[in-house]
Amino acid sequence: MDGYWSKVLALRLSRRRALAAGGAGALGGALLAACGGGGDESGDSSGLVSKPVDTSAKAKRGGVWKNVVTNEAISLDQITGNFGVQFHTAHTYSRLARYKLGTVNDPPDGSMEPDAATSWESSPDGLTWTFKLRQGMKWDERPPTSSRALTTEDVKLSWDKFAELSTSRSQLANSATPDAPVQSVTTPDGSTVVFKLAFPFSAFMKSLNYPWHFSIMPKEAFTGGFDPKSEMRGTGPWMLTKYEPSVGYEYRRNPN
Repeated sequence: MDGYWSKVLALRLSRRRALAAGGAGALGGALLAACGGGGDESGDSSGLVSKPVDTSAKAKRGGVWKNVVTNEAISLDQITGNFGVQFHTAHTYSRLARYKLGTVNDPPDGSMEPDAATSWESSPDGLTWTFKLRQGMKWDERPPTSSRALTTEDVKLSWDKFAELSTSRSQLANSATPDAPVQSVTTPDGSTVVFKLAFPFSAFMKSLNYPWHFSIMPKEAFTGGFDPKSEMRGTGPWMLTKYEPSVGYEYRRNPN
């Protein structure tokens, strides 16, 4: 994926440079003439048409938020789904940590914040990462998960299936390619998950918790409790309550 997008970006940049070189002078003159020169009589130097305002304090609980999906998810299974599945699984399945959320006034900066894990630490050599799992975090209230608590068994089984089957496994699982960092995952007790790396990897946290990579699914997804291709049972903020391929998806707030 990284190589593909790098090529796309390079192609777009080359095309932009060519267009800029060929038409910058004429276009710039035309724009200045049409806009009446470069002066700003309003005194607004921000360049924005309107000033963003954080209205979250006025939000009311309930209602429906409508959104659009631009491509079809061939499956809702986080492990084997296509590019489009991540739009949905990010609503429903948790990760050990997540990219810090932001607002208009405090934009996200790429740092990490807790999700299914409350804390983590790295050994001095960077080869061991230890996560402490959030206690009392509950799965979807519907069967077969029935509001049971998230366990290290869920995390370990999710990792094993990710390393075996995921279309993104080459980004993290050393068993898939020697260029990937994670050599093993163990659970020494009921609240601890340990990742052993084959080599120090400075982007480990951001790669591990990238939405297209490793998410935590319940063990029932792998033992026949429900069909993860058409259903989801997560610990995340939303529950998938309706799914009609090529028509629409419906989510409701997760009361847990």
